[in-house]
Amino acid sequence: ELLGRGSAEHQLPRLAERMLAATGPLEIPELSTRLARTAPALAQGYDAKEWPQFVEAAMRGYGRLKVEDGVLAGDNAIVSICNAVLFSVSEEVISDTAVWLRVAHCLSTPSQVAILASLCRSSREVADGAPVWGKLLTRWYPKATLLNPDWLAQAELEKRLEAALDNDYTLAALCRRLENDTPLDIGDLLNALPQQSTPKVLIKFMSSHPENFRQSPDGKKFAVCLKPEDNGWKNCKEWRAVNPFQAPPVPKGDASAGGGGGGDKRAPTPAPMGRPTELRENEREVATRDSAAASSSSAASPPPTPAICQQLDPKQAFRLYHTGLLSQRSDQSRRGKLEAWEYYTESNSKCTMAPSDLLNLAESRVNSIRSNDPAVVHELVAQTIEGLVYKVPFGYWNRRVRILTNALNSSQLRIGREQRKQYERKLLLFMEWVKKERGFGYYQCEACGGRWKSGFSYEEIQQQCLQCGTFAKPYRIVDLESTAEREAREKGEPLPKREDSTRAGVNLKGKGKKGKKGEGKDSGKDGKGRAGALPWAQHHGQQVWFEAPSLVHSEGKGGMRRGPPGSDSAAAWERSLRPRTEEPSRVVAPPPKAGAATPPKAAPPKASSPAATSPAASAATEAA
Repeated sequence: ELLGRGSAEHQLPRLAERMLAATGPLEIPELSTRLARTAPALAQGYDAKEWPQFVEAAMRGYGRLKVEDGVLAGDNAIVSICNAVLFSVSEEVISDTAVWLRVAHCLSTPSQVAILASLCRSSREVADGAPVWGKLLTRWYPKATLLNPDWLAQAELEKRLEAALDNDYTLAALCRRLENDTPLDIGDLLNALPQQSTPKVLIKFMSSHPENFRQSPDGKKFAVCLKPEDNGWKNCKEWRAVNPFQAPPVPKGDASAGGGGGGDKRAPTPAPMGRPTELRENEREVATRDSAAASSSSAASPPPTPAICQQLDPKQAFRLYHTGLLSQRSDQSRRGKLEAWEYYTESNSKCTMAPSDLLNLAESRVNSIRSNDPAVVHELVAQTIEGLVYKVPFGYWNRRVRILTNALNSSQLRIGREQRKQYERKLLLFMEWVKKERGFGYYQCEACGGRWKSGFSYEEIQQQCLQCGTFAKPYRIVDLESTAEREAREKGEPLPKREDSTRAGVNLKGKGKKGKKGEGKDSGKDGKGRAGALPWAQHHGQQVWFEAPSLVHSEGKGGMRRGPPGSDSAAAWERSLRPRTEEPSRVVAPPPKAGAATPPKAAPPKASSPAATSPAASAATEAA
């Protein structure tokens, strides 16, 4: 189709495009050879040297092909199809990078941007770019910024360090503790400071006192002088003032400088068995030569200190704001700083979050954290885990174990070594309670209204509805009944008393001291133990037990809060404290069969009148 239509400069690139679509990228010599075999008429007027040069010139002049030069000198150029433009079968331009960018700016949700990224390579390049996610970030979170929180924290720290150094005592300490008019390293100056600081803050302080501090022309040495007005500068008189905008040098004793003493100070490693002696000596000489060259090069030019980027990538910033790891709210300086597990009430008082909210927050943050996120974000997630471990009340063992296990093993959260050990000990403690937390739960789906029950229910653990697939938490959990309780319930007999209820680690027996009859340790009614715990459980049925904290405004020695007078909770609380008497079980006769004669009812006994009282009973009454 292409041969004989137009000049060779017109036919060669289009023929190469058809060929590259089937073979992929090719080098210029290989492509020239294949084109000469396919169209020998086009290569007749060129020799073996001129033909590859002509092919390369024709490919570079065609916009739909891309020619990439080699990395090293002498490498051949590679020709490939340009992926920034999308063409139709009729060779019409459908879209390029600029068109995809305009399309992406009109999208409003991240899911639509993800669909756009899956269309072609050029659309993916545009969808992952900063302009698209910067536009989404502005639309979704108008008050969000791209400032790196680590950079803000470092700037705040430097301000505090500068304020701590800005005094006459620091100036006197540097000038009197160090030798005057002598070249000094930055590490010597840091050691002479009365408080800990950074090289950048120290250089900024020295630049504010140009008469007392000087810097060498290469910027690596410094000199101090206590009395410059009395001709104190002699050896370092020609040095310049300290430049605060230059990168601070690395201290001499720092490991990152790579300097220090000469030679290889590493511990010798034993050579593996079977290695020839000459080869071993040659390897040792090469290693010594390489280490000496590396130490000399590092001493000549120390590596730069890694700097914190001032701005985040828009895509990363959108993820942090969308998952709640960063907030649009400004610092609450007037009301004080909040911990990760706290919130402000309407009266501007700090309170701990509800257990359900705190568990949901910790789970979402642990699942959303990434290893390349700022250190401030990792510290926030670590504080949330701390609130999960120490601020959640007694209970919720299963879900706390799941979240903590995910944070320590599966998540990308960066945790210190000692903190990880502490959380692992707490995890072992929580796992001991998981088995005791299992109960019989009642569920109701909020979406479809379906109801179900489960014998594998735990606090704050969701189950999926079989009708619509929505997850729901149990609205009621009771203790699992034992075999004796189930048999007694099926026979209609009274339920046996539980000697020990260890659902929440609390013994329901009375713990009073020995005293009068009925006030021993097994009475269950002693005011010094858990007053009325067992009768309350018998009256209200099986409950999820936990030891409530004793409050100042509570009544009763068991730590139970009493409701206001006249309320239902107050009446129930009063009834729970009353002593319960054991009544004999009633025997009910079975219903009569059809056709059987009904037995006559026994007449109730008649009350004896005062006149019919016997003389013996009257005498006994008078004697009493």
